[in-house]
Amino acid sequence: MKTKNIYYALIPARSGSKSIKMKNLQKINGRSLLDIAIDNLKSINYVNEIYVSSDSKKILKIAEKKNVKTILRPKKISGDTSTANQVIKHFLSKFKFFNKNSYLIYLQVTSPLKNHKHISKAIQKIEKLKADSLISCYEKDSEKVYKTFSINKKNRIYPLFGKKIATSNRQKLPRSLMPNGAFYITKIKNRTNPYPINFKDCCPYLMNKNEVIDINSKKDLNLARKTFKNKSFINA
Repeated sequence: MKTKNIYYALIPARSGSKSIKMKNLQKINGRSLLDIAIDNLKSINYVNEIYVSSDSKKILKIAEKKNVKTILRPKKISGDTSTANQVIKHFLSKFKFFNKNSYLIYLQVTSPLKNHKHISKAIQKIEKLKADSLISCYEKDSEKVYKTFSINKKNRIYPLFGKKIATSNRQKLPRSLMPNGAFYITKIKNRTNPYPINFKDCCPYLMNKNEVIDINSKKDLNLARKTFKNKSFINA
């Protein structure tokens, strides 16, 4: 496939995790989560450069051995409350080579079931639609989204989307998509933009819900290991 744009990839891989020690280096089928993410991107020949951002010199050394570029991230944006926006802003502040046709693939290490085919198809979609941004998603039951309630300080509940939506037929509810945390792609055009996704021109890349396990606990990690063991993955 020929692309009209230039694609750079950024893999966030901080050292800290309350649930699993050095989570990004945990292994599945003999490869670490970081290895899996890098191998997926290396399987896509139109990804121009791959970067790993981490506060850990150990993680950066492992990434360098796999011949990808590294960025030492400050500790102040490497904690549990740090955001993707901060990581991307730091990345963009270090490099000045982007042009109007540059896109960034932000790939989460902790979602190992997605593979290079998913990312390739997502790039094809963003090229075809000429969209500004793309988010990997799965379809969610609209009733579970639109017919939800919240509770106020007086211990009374109320419909989040109003009475009309809460009492409407399921068939009339809008289609609902949920981000799955695997990856997103966004055009690099404004370094000062406080949020990288342009929701005015953002398309979804739909995946099955069981194609992604977002590893946040030991239970998630064991499930991912079991899934890899029972299925055949190529560069997944």
